[in-house]
Amino acid sequence: LMKNNVEVPDEISLQLLKNAMKSSGTSKVIIEDFPTSPEQAARFEKQVSGEGATELVMDTYTAAVEHTEELIALKAKFLEFDADSSGTIDMKELTECFSSMGKVLLPDDMRRMKDQYGMTPSGELHFPEFVKLCRNELAMLARMEEYRVNFKIVDRDGSGEIDMAELQALF
Repeated sequence: LMKNNVEVPDEISLQLLKNAMKSSGTSKVIIEDFPTSPEQAARFEKQVSGEGATELVMDTYTAAVEHTEELIALKAKFLEFDADSSGTIDMKELTECFSSMGKVLLPDDMRRMKDQYGMTPSGELHFPEFVKLCRNELAMLARMEEYRVNFKIVDRDGSGEIDMAELQALF
């Protein structure tokens, strides 16, 4: 937060937000440009934890989420698989999460995700990165399922291959 063009220390910002949430009776807050990092979000959520469910949504990734319901569902999934309540999901928890959605993560998938989604050096994801990962990976799974369905339509004899006659039948 800023006052008179000076950044207010995190501790004060967090206390002001905590007080505002308490007085408004809400457990969700979206504030432009706050928090500025996953670490700041984690400190805030830790400070207000135990006083009811709190959800702090970082505006830097909410633009990528089209519907509030989707964000809430992703937060629920994140909390479900954050088995140790660390505020992050490690590779084991991520593997279990994707397994619950019918996707087996191979070692190559995990390496790619670690590089692509900004996991910590110890292989953990904070919620903003989890949102990006889920949106991209679930969209890819949906596309793959669409490809499978279309392939089965073209593969009329069910051989698992598209022969010349099946290909010509398309045109």
